[in-house]
Parts: sequence; C-alpha cells; structure tokens
Amino acid sequence: MYLPVEVLEEVLRRAEFALLLESSAEVRDVFLILRGNRIAGFLLFTLKKPSQEDLELISELSENLGVQGYAIFRKGKGFIAVDGNGEEIPLEQGELAAFVNIVF
Repeated sequence: MYLPVEVLEEVLRRAEFALLLESSAEVRDVFLILRGNRIAGFLLFTLKKPSQEDLELISELSENLGVQGYAIFRKGKGFIAVDGNGEEIPLEQGELAAFVNIVF
C-alpha cells in the first residue's frame, strides 16, 4: 500500500498513540481511516464488549489525534460500534463499510 509523504509524516508525528495501545486489553487490530491525506478517525477491533478502560483509551486517543474513534466487536451476525462515551451503534453484517463512509 502506498501512503503519500504527508500522510506518513502525520502518522509518525502522532505515533505516540501506539504507546497508549499497549495499555488496552484484547485489542486485535487498529485501523486508521485516512481522508484527504489526513487521519479522519480510527477503529479498534476487540474480541468482546470494550471495558471502561478501553472506553477511556478510545476517548484519550480521540483527544490526542483530534478525530473520532470507535471500538468494534462482533455480536451475533453483526457488529457493535462503541464510541468513547460508551454509546453503542448496532451494525448488520454488511454495514461496517457504510458506517466508515458515513462517520468518517
């Protein structure tokens, strides 16, 4: 995957958020959402419903990066997106891509 220099520089400048991820339990993958050579948001994929500690991590990352972030976990045949305030958004199997396009 090719990243423009501007995007890579921004990611590297904000790489300190990776240190915060070390404190998160059971995070599988983190995806940065890029729009117009800038970080527009992030998704943390977890194995289960995020704990209070995970929600605090999302809030802290959102504040440090200046973007929205959500934890995503599987529930039944779909997904649940949870923001740093604990607000849950149920998503059907095929709605995750649409969620990313709408929110970010």
